[in-house]
Amino acid sequence: MREKFLDILLDLTHNENISVRNNAIRIAKSLHEKEEFKQPIEVNEFFKFKKKRNSIEIFLATCVEVFKTFNSTTTT
Repeated sequence: MREKFLDILLDLTHNENISVRNNAIRIAKSLHEKEEFKQPIEVNEFFKFKKKRNSIEIFLATCVEVFKTFNSTTTT
């Protein structure tokens, strides 16, 4: 149950609504100061960061391929 709560809370730290995001960040920061929550929060955020990085790398690789295709069709 605690892991689900943390997952929801940490998802809210990326919410588009500024008020929701700021409150979630404030709570997450407060929880992070407690030893029992420190590692689960850090692990969760590490994997979210890694997933975002992978998505960005895939997006950039796709852009490069599209550019190559576009460039080859416009030069011939």
